[in-house]
Amino acid sequence: MNRWLTPNAAGGETARRVLSIPVELLPHVNGALQQLTEVWNWEQDGTMTPDQAAALSAAMMEEYYVTILGDDVNGRLVTVPVWRPIAHSANWVWEGASNQFNGGWWRSNTADPSNNSVTFQAWIGDGVWYVRSLMATTPQSAIVEVDLNGAYIGQWDNYSNPIGYNVIRTSNPWVCPYPGLYQLVYRSVGKFGSSGGYRISLSDIVIERAG
Repeated sequence: MNRWLTPNAAGGETARRVLSIPVELLPHVNGALQQLTEVWNWEQDGTMTPDQAAALSAAMMEEYYVTILGDDVNGRLVTVPVWRPIAHSANWVWEGASNQFNGGWWRSNTADPSNNSVTFQAWIGDGVWYVRSLMATTPQSAIVEVDLNGAYIGQWDNYSNPIGYNVIRTSNPWVCPYPGLYQLVYRSVGKFGSSGGYRISLSDIVIERAG
């Protein structure tokens, strides 16, 4: 396995670079940078340890997201990581692309809700966060349960007939213990009796730091 070699520990100086990233490559660039925050991607060569290199990278990533996103009108930091779908159940299919930066619609082709999930991954800084999910209510929608880093943060029934609206579902607060990569899982756990399917219609994900 290829790893980055750690450098010698320095005095904490930083250097700034201007980088123009093509929009279509933004998720890939963010994903590549996130790899620097993982301890196992480092091998000790200099005096800096892999843990120290990963921690420095995590601090860099936090500043990167803050710099490009800024603060909202209420003064609370709003972070919009590029959530990347990294896994989904074998019985799930991608139904269509969205015009949002990370979104789309997922549906299950089976009536078995026990193995219906879509997993996203992104870098999150430490603190208390809320996840806001922009979802559509439809006649085929499921009851959706969401967990972050294995912790339950919310459940909603998105069934509506006739077809409903795009709604923002706000999670319970979640405490991030330290900056790093975390997984956000949307799971179909059932459906209203009249619903025609187990669809998760998800077009955007925003996390907001409590303030």
